[in-house]
Amino acid sequence: MLLPIVLTLFPLLVSFVLAKPPGPRYERLAKPSWTPPPVVFPVVWTVLYLLMGYASARVATTIGLWTVPIAAYAVQLLLNVSWTPVFFGRGDYAAALTILRALLAAVVLTTIAFWRVDPASGALLLPYIAWLLVAHELNRGVVDLNPQSVPSAAT
Repeated sequence: MLLPIVLTLFPLLVSFVLAKPPGPRYERLAKPSWTPPPVVFPVVWTVLYLLMGYASARVATTIGLWTVPIAAYAVQLLLNVSWTPVFFGRGDYAAALTILRALLAAVVLTTIAFWRVDPASGALLLPYIAWLLVAHELNRGVVDLNPQSVPSAAT
């Protein structure tokens, strides 16, 4: 009975542990004009982490933890966690965009895998895909608007 609760809260707890404020470098960046206000991001991510956690709990309690759908879920979580230090920590916005593209692909595959087990679990990941598309365009906009901030391939 504890496993569904742990799985539901796990992504949110990981985000709290690893979350860092964007910092002054991000504040100075040119961003797309339609960038949401800063208060939107923690609200959206809290909801998304709870939805993905609940979806994973539904799948894991249906077919078990050591399965392909849960492995796909773990991969996308690792990609999700790896984006923040690359974008905010290193300021390598182009590399972060590459991670975000891999994350989006991994979430689509996870959504398909979850849907095959439990359609409701797959549906719970659809808002995550939608937000990642927004995040992709924001990240791409940062790359396009800040060419001086993109590390050179020659270095």
